[in-house]
Amino acid sequence: MPGCAERSVGSGIAMQCEAFDPPAIVLPTDPHRPSGLHASQIITDLVQGVDERYKKQTEMPWLKIVNGLAFEKQIETAIHHLLPGQSFRPPPVQKDGIWCSPDHVVMDPWRGREFKMTWYSMKKGFPDHDVYWVWVVQMLAYAYVLEMNLFECWVLYVNGDYPWGVPTPVLKAYMLEFTEQEKVENWAMLVNHAKWRGWL
Repeated sequence: MPGCAERSVGSGIAMQCEAFDPPAIVLPTDPHRPSGLHASQIITDLVQGVDERYKKQTEMPWLKIVNGLAFEKQIETAIHHLLPGQSFRPPPVQKDGIWCSPDHVVMDPWRGREFKMTWYSMKKGFPDHDVYWVWVVQMLAYAYVLEMNLFECWVLYVNGDYPWGVPTPVLKAYMLEFTEQEKVENWAMLVNHAKWRGWL
């Protein structure tokens, strides 16, 4: 049978195994996500226009989305348990017709917090490597609408520092400090691109 081999279990009991394709799975729409134009839509459109790695990717594979959401939920639960009352998940915020949905806000000092998962190796240094450009642009946008300069980025590297070692998940946290000019210019880029696309 395809994908599995007959094997004996226990006292000579034969077990059969046959691989099969699971049904097509479509992720349900998030009921808490407001309809309309989102910063993530603009950023995705921007990067697909200039980066060959993204041009053929019209949407992220659902398995990656599920893994990312599961990580986000579990790490958020752990943080609330270890540091109760210090942070919260804000509701979506709209500015200039663009919705932003930050993962977390920390109250003291006032700063944002994003949870990310990547299959890229840690050897692609964050935040300078260009594969993280979309993350930085996203956090700059959130920092602008929430009127903050500090932003944490918690990254789960699924493959750790591979190929320098055995692929082992590693969690790293980074603190970014943005300038006002960076935030204003980044937001202007998103607004102008959305207008050029006819979305605003």
